[in-house]
Amino acid sequence: MKNKIFFLILISYAILQFFTWSVGHNWGGDFASYIMQSIAISDGDIEGFFLKNSLTMSKSSNPLGPVNYPWGLPIMLEPFYKFFGFNIFLFKTFILASFICFLIVIWNIFKNEFNTHERLIYVSIFALNPYLLKFGNQILSDIPFLFFSTLSVYLLMKLQKEKSINMAIFISILLGICFMWSTAIRTNGILLPFSYIIYLLTTLIVNYFSKLKKLNIELLILKKFSTGLRIVIYLLPLVFFFLPNWYFSKIMINDQTIHYDFLKYISIKTIFTQAVYNLIIIKNFFGSNYLNIILYIFSLPFVFIGLKKKWSSSVFIIIYVGSILALYTIWPFRQGLRFLIPLLPFYIYFFIIGIRSISDFSSNSNLQSKKLIGNFLIIVFFLTSLLQINLNYKNNFKLIDGPYNDYSTEMFDFIKKNVSQTDIVVFRKPRVMTLLTNKYSIMYNDMKDFVEKDWYVIDKKNTMNIDLNRKNFFKKYPASIFFENKQFIVYKFD
Repeated sequence: MKNKIFFLILISYAILQFFTWSVGHNWGGDFASYIMQSIAISDGDIEGFFLKNSLTMSKSSNPLGPVNYPWGLPIMLEPFYKFFGFNIFLFKTFILASFICFLIVIWNIFKNEFNTHERLIYVSIFALNPYLLKFGNQILSDIPFLFFSTLSVYLLMKLQKEKSINMAIFISILLGICFMWSTAIRTNGILLPFSYIIYLLTTLIVNYFSKLKKLNIELLILKKFSTGLRIVIYLLPLVFFFLPNWYFSKIMINDQTIHYDFLKYISIKTIFTQAVYNLIIIKNFFGSNYLNIILYIFSLPFVFIGLKKKWSSSVFIIIYVGSILALYTIWPFRQGLRFLIPLLPFYIYFFIIGIRSISDFSSNSNLQSKKLIGNFLIIVFFLTSLLQINLNYKNNFKLIDGPYNDYSTEMFDFIKKNVSQTDIVVFRKPRVMTLLTNKYSIMYNDMKDFVEKDWYVIDKKNTMNIDLNRKNFFKKYPASIFFENKQFIVYKFD
């Protein structure tokens, strides 16, 4: 019966996600890079991609990101492009499939910790979550990374209890492959093998100092195996992480040096503000209205209670979550909740364990209170998700503003037909411009940066300071309007 309900939850998620999708995509530039990298792999023209994107990054006023993102997601999207062409709908379907795989993992990851009702609540909190459903409307690496990172934790938990030699070796290899794919999808995936190494060192230290054994913490002891076999099992995840990464580094062009340049922005002030920001931003997981603040504040004491109860069996989780928080406390830029998505399965795990404390006195009324809290949260998420779908329906499943609305399509068609392959288009979203027109594009945010003077596109709905001050600039460098509709003006310099 419980598996049938779980299957119903999966179907419900897929339906809600399908109706949350909009036609095309929003203006975010990251999705454009991922798709361009997939196209480059399929066409065997990785150098061509690097040429265009390197120009975008080097000549723009500010770097928009690395020249290439990690190749994991583009490799996964490449078969969709190769067999079905440029199809945004199918790319989103891959993200949906990744999330379904994630739901299957979290259905199983704490099955020995949760009762049936708790497992159903746990999965439903993610399956019906309005933030994650809205996030699933974008082609980004976060959801595939969420699957592989959570699967890594699940496999390590299984390895801790495994008694079969063959199965332990198999799980170790699979764990290393998950480490590899996590890092191939997002650079911060390196935190998984890093946390694993810290976890192994903790295991060795506790074994060496007998007094520490009194802590009774759950580590990777593998008591049933010989010392030599244990060492092999310990090292296999690292071997199957490092070797494929070494191979990829030899065959793939990779340039993410901009991440090191960003480190110069780190200061005491940024660390403090980021720490506060990361603490607060988790509220977005509970919705986008004022109720999310109430639900988040309500959840905090239960999370700490759950952490107190389960810390001894959650050492790796604590190390991994701690490394995520440490990284994004140091990192000087903000990307909303998306950076912290990998820790959410464990936040909700401790939350549910904390709620369980309500019924610790075995009172029937307390037990009903526990169920009421979980059910209330699911109902709130479900109704909020329906409101999102209703708004999407009223907009005819189209984004009011984005690269796929009628005005944008009209402008991009003009650029494709009238701009030469050597000309450069100045536009606020250069990667999207390049993806949809195959033309060189850069972004300026100050007139003094204006070196390339071929074409200049203004978005009337999203004007920047540079656009508002263009009249004085045109007095010095004359330009003529070659195209205009209700949203865009395309200038060509004389």
